[in-house]
Amino acid sequence: MDEQTYNRIKTGTYNYIYVVGNDLLSNVAPAVDSVSTTKWTFLQDNLTADSLPNQLTEQAEAVTVNKDQIASLQAKWVDGIMQQGLPIEWVTRADHPIPSEWAPSEEADHIVLLDNNEQWFQQLSFQLKQHDSKWIVFYAPADQTMLQKAKATGVPVMDLSNAFSIELNWDSIMANRLQEILNQTWKPGAEDYNEQELKELKLK
Repeated sequence: MDEQTYNRIKTGTYNYIYVVGNDLLSNVAPAVDSVSTTKWTFLQDNLTADSLPNQLTEQAEAVTVNKDQIASLQAKWVDGIMQQGLPIEWVTRADHPIPSEWAPSEEADHIVLLDNNEQWFQQLSFQLKQHDSKWIVFYAPADQTMLQKAKATGVPVMDLSNAFSIELNWDSIMANRLQEILNQTWKPGAEDYNEQELKELKLK
């Protein structure tokens, strides 16, 4: 959000402000506290990681895709690979631990931690050869440089943190937001898109 837009919001009088799109969400979030008389609604439009405000104030609502649905699709994909008996090397960070059902403690040597690990790629390459792994799965968000390096090994790579896409029904979403205004049922906090608003959640 540029300074001109911010000043217009700050000096104007608005009952409701709707922020649509992940590219704007984290950028606009700091303005909420300075325009405290306005009700804010943040509408997620894709599954980009770390795009929503970490904490919502009493003036803010965030409408997002249900995280349990995403986790269910992730589990379905991983289970399919494991049922084929294909070894996986996991790449993640300490704050994104691999679920124990996917990588039990006795298979800790199948995990590469990125935290303070400049040698992560060398470690990954060694473990790929050691285990003859058939997949590299990034469980924590990673940048394109990391993903490209992993792909250079010739082993298939899945970025599980960014593997899914959504299709939203914006007519339904905006109609429901209008009803919130007309019926005065707007409330702060987190809310999931309902079945009419979320058309499809699928593997890219």
